[in-house]
Amino acid sequence: MPRLRARRQWRIRFVLASLALWVLAAAGAAQAASAQLQRQREQFAQAYALAQQGDPAWKHDTEALRDYPLYPYLEAAYLMRDVRSARAAQVRDYLARYGDLIPGRELRRVWLDRLAQQQDWQQYLAFYAPDLGSAYDCRALQAQAAQGQKLAYGGAFAALWNAPRLPDACNALLQLANTQGLLTPERLWARIERAVHDGRLRTLTQTLAWLPAAQQ
Repeated sequence: MPRLRARRQWRIRFVLASLALWVLAAAGAAQAASAQLQRQREQFAQAYALAQQGDPAWKHDTEALRDYPLYPYLEAAYLMRDVRSARAAQVRDYLARYGDLIPGRELRRVWLDRLAQQQDWQQYLAFYAPDLGSAYDCRALQAQAAQGQKLAYGGAFAALWNAPRLPDACNALLQLANTQGLLTPERLWARIERAVHDGRLRTLTQTLAWLPAAQQ
């Protein structure tokens, strides 16, 4: 019995000692990880400030940031700093890697805005993606029309027309649709009634202007 009791006590001490060593090791690893994260935060802040200034030096010594969650923001900030000097290949390469992330979506919007200003509709369609907002959907339809595709009521256009409100970026598309006879009095009055019901004065005023003179 004394031997059995001693053996049990030895096992208990062994387990406790092993547990203590594991706790110490885990604590040490946690401290090391915390220190590394702090270094990454400081390094990211420095690199991000350079990227926002358009300084290519942001790339220096950023290999340690590859696994940092905010790393994709660095290159996006650099490209958006002066999007006019960015090359299509640079933007395309970035979007291929990070296009579904927040900074990627924002860079795509900024790049599409630039292409729309230049009326480079072929490139606009090449970089366009859905779910960026009504302004970009309207310009995509405008781009398709500029490329010779006939505008039709239905699908994407109908979804936009039935939206409660549209941004100013859609004005050119709506004017084109009106010129092509897509905004019939019936469709205009239906939109007017929705605008009155929702209390959207701006939409109401805009839509009334497209009615035939005899119905205004």
